Amino acid sequence: MSTFRDLLDLIPRPGHRTRPLTYAICVLLLMLVMIALIDPYSTYGTVIMVVLAISQVLFIHVNAARRDRERDAREHALLAELAEANTDGVTGLRTRRFIYRHLDATPTDTAVTVAFCDADGLKAINTRLSHAAGDGYLAALAERLAHALLPDDLLVRLGGDEFAIATSQPPHQLAAALARALQHETALIAGEAMPVLASVGIFPTTGGDAHTALGCAEAAMRTAKQRRSCIEHYDPCRDGIPLPRGVRPAARPRDQQPQPADE
Repeated sequence: MSTFRDLLDLIPRPGHRTRPLTYAICVLLLMLVMIALIDPYSTYGTVIMVVLAISQVLFIHVNAARRDRERDAREHALLAELAEANTDGVTGLRTRRFIYRHLDATPTDTAVTVAFCDADGLKAINTRLSHAAGDGYLAALAERLAHALLPDDLLVRLGGDEFAIATSQPPHQLAAALARALQHETALIAGEAMPVLASVGIFPTTGGDAHTALGCAEAAMRTAKQRRSCIEHYDPCRDGIPLPRGVRPAARPRDQQPQPADE
């Protein structure tokens, strides 16, 4: 009877499309079922019951294969959705979760240099030109930052106008590479040629604590932005100590500092 129910399920319903061959097979098998039910003990009935038993096995395998294909399609769609969610749509870079995961997973005896980068002049571009032009500016900055990296280095967009780098390069080597990258020729943004500028803070550390590493690099970046010096190395006496993880500042330190006129 389960085969009979399976056959009934395959019969086309209104609004559903079924291949003609599938429909013909279903009708033929249903006719065989009716003949077998009328005279199950005849030779024809026995043959038909054997055919139906084989059909039952085939239906089981076909349905299992269909379910596997549907599951694979759902998994593929989910992976594509996750990849899109973890990729910044403007720059094509990975998002902030990757650098936190990377630094937290790096062994504590492994040296790593962290850089915190903040685009200069983005607010003025958004206001004077458009947010689309601002997105182009961020994409150009991401391209220049990538020029300073080794193949295994990690560059992410933290959000807004902020980027972060994790690299095995020594701090001064990274600083020199970033200085060269940011001195590239102007970029064409909304039809205008303009320099692509950023303030960068650099912090040498070991793995295991992404919060502290990024916090120290960000503090150095704020100093670079205040001094308009482009790149600064972290100095705890000058830049302060980042708050512990989970503690929110009463006011953002960068909001208390004088900003460049175009910022």
